[in-house]
Amino acid sequence: MQESLSYNFNILHVMHGWGGGLERWVNDFCRFDKRSHNFQLRSMGVPGVPGKEIHLSKSSSKNGLQPIKVWKLDKPITSTSIYSTEYQIILEEILNSYQIDFIIISSFIGHSLDLLSFGQVHKIIVCHDYYPFCPAINIYFDSICSDCKGSRLKECFGNNTFNRFFPLANAEEWLLIRRSYLDLVGASHTPLVVPSASAERHLKLLAPSLERSRFFQIPHGFDKQLFLAHSLQSSDSSLNVNHEIHHAQRPRIVILGSLALHKGLNLFKEIYQEIIQFADVYLIGSGSDGEIFSKEKEIYYLSQYSQEELPILIKEISPDLALLLSVWPETFSYTLSELFIMRIPVLAINTGSFQDRIIDDVNGFLVESSSDKILEKVKSLFAKYPFSELYRIKNSLRDIPHRGIGEMIDDYYRLIDHLRNESLDSRDPQSQSLPLEVMPEQAFYYTRSSDISWLRDSVLLPRQLKIDFDAVSITLSNSNFELSRSTPLAPLGSHTKSRRIPKRVPLTNRFSLLKSVKSKFPKTWEYWRITLVKLGFLS
Repeated sequence: MQESLSYNFNILHVMHGWGGGLERWVNDFCRFDKRSHNFQLRSMGVPGVPGKEIHLSKSSSKNGLQPIKVWKLDKPITSTSIYSTEYQIILEEILNSYQIDFIIISSFIGHSLDLLSFGQVHKIIVCHDYYPFCPAINIYFDSICSDCKGSRLKECFGNNTFNRFFPLANAEEWLLIRRSYLDLVGASHTPLVVPSASAERHLKLLAPSLERSRFFQIPHGFDKQLFLAHSLQSSDSSLNVNHEIHHAQRPRIVILGSLALHKGLNLFKEIYQEIIQFADVYLIGSGSDGEIFSKEKEIYYLSQYSQEELPILIKEISPDLALLLSVWPETFSYTLSELFIMRIPVLAINTGSFQDRIIDDVNGFLVESSSDKILEKVKSLFAKYPFSELYRIKNSLRDIPHRGIGEMIDDYYRLIDHLRNESLDSRDPQSQSLPLEVMPEQAFYYTRSSDISWLRDSVLLPRQLKIDFDAVSITLSNSNFELSRSTPLAPLGSHTKSRRIPKRVPLTNRFSLLKSVKSKFPKTWEYWRITLVKLGFLS
């Protein structure tokens, strides 16, 4: 018998505006949560500048998404800010106006780390990916990353095709963002929720300081009944794919969802020519990346689909096998859940949540991330087609239990209840003092979780100032170049050189943070005034 849980909170969900599985998770939570009022705080921007605006909405199953307010940032966030007075003002207004009890952070993209250091409310971080530790988001650079020290991070910014989301950032800035994030997680004791065990393993390997952090594993939920109900609908002729490439006695393989680089585009390029010699391939929802294969008569390509259409499409295709070729370690994979529910045997790369959720040769198949290994396994599975072990796996999927969204939400409320009732005295005393590297003196300070405001203003503020000053102290070498409000305040690298800013322009107009610093932190202001003289901004 399910235990009775009764709450009445105001929950703020922090997210980016890029869509994908993260948005699906937040929307599912808000749609199924009957015990609290849910708000969404979404960063919105353009490619390369994800935080131009901050959008607040209220979300519920009854009324959907209701916009409340939009804030346009004077200083856009080009990745994640360490310290932003603009963002603090926005956050304070939201916390006070809507009496927020809990903040569930699903992404820091386009937001500020002030989320962890500002406001006397409990916070929870949901690790949908590996950001902001990883600027490439998915901890992949030639292979899955097992370390990411300064030299490798610098090489990642220069040579990693997967590191393409934040073109205005560089390695030096990211080290400050990363250190600040880890410092805040440790000092605030903010719990990290992972949807599968592999996410925790990877994070602790890359950031050993997280060994002292609190991790909770809460797998995502799935609305199985609604999903299967769509398969009972009559098929729209526009979705009918049977006549396209179906051949008698040929296996049918489906690749469901994005076929971007991190989802295995290059692996598929290396194997598809041999696969279509004996099987028909369906690229369903592969986006523009799948279009390059559309001229092959044995490959059916559909750029996009809605979740409601998917069961109908799969029913018409009736695939024998699905391939999941993600090279980066997925933290959950809704696609795997959908394939399980539709009883489609899956061959997946042996990484991340695939490794956690698939038992090889029991409920699916695992293979190493090698085109030769993948091709060898696919051929072996179809060696005795149609009498194949695939049918044994298909039958075994009938008995797999599927976790509902309500069950997932119950687990989050148990965590919320735990956070409400715990006291600071019950925490590990060894984790109460953490070394924090303070820029620019490179001295080491120590703080306790009760001194988060001290940490924010004495440690994080100087780091943000350093990022801002680096951004404008190395300006374009063109002698006619002038700084303006439209000049992006993000590091431009070593391709530029210093230029003096005219003294008649008040520095507090150039750097919005200085308005706060000069009045609140005179010692910090004095240090940066001396630094500005050295950089040539003042004489």
